[in-house]
Amino acid sequence: MTIISASVDGAHVIAVRGEIDHHTGGALSDALSLPEGTVALRMVVSGVTFMDHSGSNILIAARNAADGAGGWLRLAGPSESVLARCGSSASMGSSACIPPFVTP
Repeated sequence: MTIISASVDGAHVIAVRGEIDHHTGGALSDALSLPEGTVALRMVVSGVTFMDHSGSNILIAARNAADGAGGWLRLAGPSESVLARCGSSASMGSSACIPPFVTP
């Protein structure tokens, strides 16, 4: 998995490529930590080729952290793998990975 991060227009933006699973989840969790004073988080996931349940849990935790800080998390360009996993996460909470979580 490759992660690139930047600050763009006051948002913490990360781009992820490769597989998100229990082996790579720690690095993703670290990258999703909001920098001081930042409440907006955008995650470009068009390059994610696989995501298991641990990836879903990481995204939910990041969304909850952003919500708690008065901000938001948005997924940009979700791949089919991300959409398939997030769409099946309804049992983890209502709209865990669906709008407004995902942006067009």
